[in-house]
Parts: sequence; structure tokens; C-alpha cells
Amino acid sequence: MRSKLFTSTLLAISILVQPALASAVEAKEVTIRVSSTPLIYASLFKQLAAAFQERNPDVKVKLETPNGDQTDAIQLALRQGLVNDLADVSFQGVNYTTPLVDRGYVVPLDDFIVHDSEWTNENYSPSVSEIAKVGDKTMGLGVALTVPIIYYNADLVAEAQNGKSALPADWTAMLELAKKIQAAHPDVLGIYTRYNALVAQGLIMSMGGTIGKPDGTAATLTEKPALEAIRLIADFGKAGQGKLGLSDNQARQQFLAGKLAIMLDSASSLQSYTEKSSGVFRLATAHFPFIEKSKMPAFGLIAVMHTQDAERQKAAWKFMKFVAGPEGQNMVGRQTGYVPANKIAIQRSDVLGDYYKSVPGIQASLDTLPLSVPYYVFPGDGNAARVNQMFVDVLQRVVVGQLKPEDGAQELNQQIDAVIGK
Repeated sequence: MRSKLFTSTLLAISILVQPALASAVEAKEVTIRVSSTPLIYASLFKQLAAAFQERNPDVKVKLETPNGDQTDAIQLALRQGLVNDLADVSFQGVNYTTPLVDRGYVVPLDDFIVHDSEWTNENYSPSVSEIAKVGDKTMGLGVALTVPIIYYNADLVAEAQNGKSALPADWTAMLELAKKIQAAHPDVLGIYTRYNALVAQGLIMSMGGTIGKPDGTAATLTEKPALEAIRLIADFGKAGQGKLGLSDNQARQQFLAGKLAIMLDSASSLQSYTEKSSGVFRLATAHFPFIEKSKMPAFGLIAVMHTQDAERQKAAWKFMKFVAGPEGQNMVGRQTGYVPANKIAIQRSDVLGDYYKSVPGIQASLDTLPLSVPYYVFPGDGNAARVNQMFVDVLQRVVVGQLKPEDGAQELNQQIDAVIGK
């Protein structure tokens, strides 16, 4: 009798305890380490993590010290990979994906996408996965995109055009306008272009060219469209940029102080320019002049998964999916100058559709996106950063008149071919 009573008691306790144990297992918290970039959007990543954790209390997002920019992010990831200390998720520049993939540091996401019932056309546009493809595999999720655009001081432009504040639709007329503004205001620089590979690619591709062959085996900077673009950059120098020898940061400061009328830069700076120009001048934007064969390079951020642990992979996927989904993309679109990679967020009126109607500066980016293609990256470990610096060094010499455009194109072509040929 005692034995039966004891057994019955144990059974009853077991029945009572099992649900509690199950709940404890279900409530087990998983912590994922996340490495973010750029530093200027550190507050955005904090808000993304907080919003995600509110909806997923079983996952804790531990944000590591943010990287200054995409170059810092890839260098950190490569160092961490050597000592097996990668974050579970990192945000990387889309042009830096290949070195991580080549080393086996990135987990393909195709199986996660296929088996996730929430991954539908209503929540995710194809662009989210397409921008992060390496070969036929999805190696990340697109988060934010930027393209080269034109920022300008609408007050100075309107003054020079009898009240008309829209920029001319071609470079020749734009340069003449810049000279006119400069003549009326000797302390104002008329026009400035950044020297980096993104803006240079934008100029070349807007003229129907590209910086390299489709297979990445050689540079194409001596071909007609690239030469035309480099000649245009030289014309920027002759219009005044070459005399001042400003760095990009100095040019941005001049622009925000009302001492630079027209500036070619990345669309990702829109929020910063909008905030800092408020009360100083009317900020406006425009897309690059296009021809029939124009394309534009899209550069941006993607989220990649590093962890090999099954439980942390599940948590990492949930976080990445949140950031790339409508709610996360809504935060990206409202707090940065980047355009969300997920077009669903842009199209839905309850997400960013109506909001963007109140942000006129974003239209230049939206007009450019239909022509956008992935930012061209030459193959080879570290070549993205090397080639970018080559563009900066050579084009700066073209702008100040130390190199003729044709010589600059030839030198840049030879430098790039030498690097990718190693």
C-alpha cells in the first residue's frame, strides 16, 4: 500500500513539475553578439536591438563596440576569425563580403529562407537576398543601400537662376551654374566632387561605362565612358575645386556653412546634411544626369551570420530577419540617409511610403534605385579598400591639375590591373 501511495505521489509531482520544467526550457535566454557599423548610427542599432528584444524576450542582443566604418568592420572580422572569436552576427559593407566568404566565416542563409514561413513576398522583396549573393548562395541579408547623389544649396542656386531652384539636367550647364555662383560669391566654392570609388563609379556608370570587365580580370578606365567621367572630374578642378585642395571632411564643413554650393556625395549622408543645414540654407538633392544606358552603383550594409552554434543560429536568424523586415527597415529609413534594402518598406504607406513624401531630399535616391546595380568590386583579398584608395590618390591629382585626365586614367588602370593580377 505504501509503495503504491509513494508511486502515486511521485507521479502527481512529476505531472505538476513537467510543465514548469518545459516552461523553464522554453524561457531559456540565448545571447547573441552583434558587431555593427558605422559608428554614426550607433543609436539606430541600439534601438533595433531594443525593439527586437521586446518582441523576442528569449533572445538577448549584446552589441559590441561599433566600428567606425565598413573598412574597420571587415578588418575586425578578419582578425576575429583568425582567433575563432567572431561575433554571431556582423554588419558589413556589401563590397567586403567575399573575403569573409572565402575564409569560411559566413553561414549561407538559403536554408533559413526556404524553411521560414514568414519569408513571403508580402514581407521581403527579392532585393533583400539578391544584394548579398555570392555566386548562387545568399550570404547575408540586405539592410541599407546608398547611391551617389548631388546635394546643393537651393538658396544659392535659385539666386543664380532668377528664382529657379532646380539644378540643370546636364553636367556642362551645372558647371556653368557653379562658376556663376562663384563669381557672385568669391568666398563660395561652386562645385565639389568626392574622389572615392563610389562617386567615381557613379560618374562612369551614369555615362554608360563601368570600371572593370564583367569577369573582374581587368580595369576599363581607359575606355570612352570612363575617360569622359575623369575629364569631367578634371573640369570640377578647373571650376575651382583644384585651387582649394579640400579634403572630403573639409568640403562637407564648407557645404554645411553655406560656403559650397553643389556637392557630389553618398546618399547615406542625407540625414546628417538635413539636420546640420537646418536654419543655414535650404538643402536640396538631385540625381546624376542619366543617359539611355545609365546604371548606378548601389553600395550598402548587409547583415551576415558567423555563428556555427545551432541555438545561436536560430536567434541570429530571428534578429537578422527583424532588421531586414518592414519594422526594422522602417527604423533604418527614418533614422539614416540610407534607403532600406527591402522595397516592401518603401512601398507600404503604413511603413515608409507616406513618410517619404515629407522628406523631399530622399527623392534623388528613389529616382536612382531603378538604375542601381551592385557596387563593382575587383576580386582579391583586400582589393576593395586598395582600389578605393587608388581612386582617391589618382583623381585628387587629376583635380588639382598634376595629372591630365588621360594620364590619370592610364595610371589608375595600370595600378588596378597590377593588383588584381597578383
